Amino acid sequence: MNNPRATTMNDPPTLTEIERKFLLRSRPPPLEAFRFHEIAQGYITNSDEPTEVRLRQRDRDHFLTVKRGAGLTRTEVEIPLKKEQFKALWPLTLKMRVVKKRFLIPHAGRTIEVDLFEGPLDGLTLAEIEFPSETASETFDLPPWLGREVTDVPGFSNRNLALHGLPDGAADAPRFPGLATGIYRQSGVIPFKGGGGDLRVLVISSRHASAWVIPKGIVAPGLSPADSAIHEAWEEAGVRGPIIGDRIGSYTYEKWGGTCTVSVFAMEVTTESDTWPEDFRERRWVSAYEAAALIAIPALREIVISLPSGPVATLPSKGSMHGRTG
Repeated sequence: MNNPRATTMNDPPTLTEIERKFLLRSRPPPLEAFRFHEIAQGYITNSDEPTEVRLRQRDRDHFLTVKRGAGLTRTEVEIPLKKEQFKALWPLTLKMRVVKKRFLIPHAGRTIEVDLFEGPLDGLTLAEIEFPSETASETFDLPPWLGREVTDVPGFSNRNLALHGLPDGAADAPRFPGLATGIYRQSGVIPFKGGGGDLRVLVISSRHASAWVIPKGIVAPGLSPADSAIHEAWEEAGVRGPIIGDRIGSYTYEKWGGTCTVSVFAMEVTTESDTWPEDFRERRWVSAYEAAALIAIPALREIVISLPSGPVATLPSKGSMHGRTG
């Protein structure tokens, strides 16, 4: 939106949203050059109701949005939520959700938002452009990589995609496997405490509580993979401690239309907080073999199982420990 967003719960403004939506004709510019957001959104109202009520998590921010209308021009009210409020409302959106990664591509004075969907909509790519007026939307110089316009096709609205999946004809839309390949260099940690028969490994629930994972994320600009992994351990699991030794392994998995390569480090936990930035995640301390049984990715399971005979087996005594610390 081009108008200021609401900043309080007391007086949220009603805004006019003027937006066009497109399929892609060909590959856009390399996505590694642009900023992006991770978005999960769910709907409280179904597609038969004229008013759309949406919950959205964008990175670490949360919003409740009410929209009315269809097509090019709609009215919108958006209210920031506290994380606790979002968590309380999110179960109401069960089976009415979409998850996507949104890339922000500047073009001709506007921003083209390219959405790479995942989950049941994996492979679908849409582009949206917001405008200050309908006249500006009509005179905008579209880049050649944008394809068929679907602004007025109800099946391509995010709410209908969340409720009904891909619309008729979407299977024939151009797809671009590996569109984001090359930008997904991630790092993560296996948090542990104790040693020998007392060794315990920390696993956490995924963002949508659908799997057990380790803390990980995109390697942050300006940070080494190890230092970025320490940051993720705090953000996602609320734990701090030193990285022990060097990288203990790596694995890959498919997400956002590309391949994520994750460098894995071992981190001895020295501090565990009761509250942390993503404390909607569940934490579970288990043995290395129990952790491997919970984790779905085979290569990561092997790294976890190797932990007791790897860096932990040669762990220096406390006080002489080396490595980075959070």
